[in-house]
Amino acid sequence: MSTRLEVHAFTHPVGQMIAVMAFTVGGILHRFPKLRVGLPRGRRRLAPFWLERLDEHWELTPEQAPRIDRKPSEYFLSGRCFIGCDPDERGVPWVVQTLGEDVVVYASDYTWDCKFPDTVKIITERTDLSERSKRRILEENPRRLYAIA
Repeated sequence: MSTRLEVHAFTHPVGQMIAVMAFTVGGILHRFPKLRVGLPRGRRRLAPFWLERLDEHWELTPEQAPRIDRKPSEYFLSGRCFIGCDPDERGVPWVVQTLGEDVVVYASDYTWDCKFPDTVKIITERTDLSERSKRRILEENPRRLYAIA
């Protein structure tokens, strides 16, 4: 990889996939049941695919994941893991539908490729997300992630 484009395009999604695997298959979420994890970058559309793939492998060879006692997706979807979404990302409705609306949080990505100053407005004006999903993404899920009452 010789350009920033290549490095940036590759490292965020692959880094997030490695992190999800470490937190689930590696047993971090099992060992620390109160830990909350926020994954603001990468590509959200990869999460359903990656969790399904990890589950398949765990089901075939659970002895190779001795630090966990259930599917990796069950740890991820336990209410302690959150993935960020860019305001205009097309795959957000599919991720909400596939994983549930409790895992997606707003991520503005200020200073890199954000739509400043309209990032919140873009989400609120989306017609492909329910009002409930928007409220979860913008308010309720971030409050849970950061333990804000």
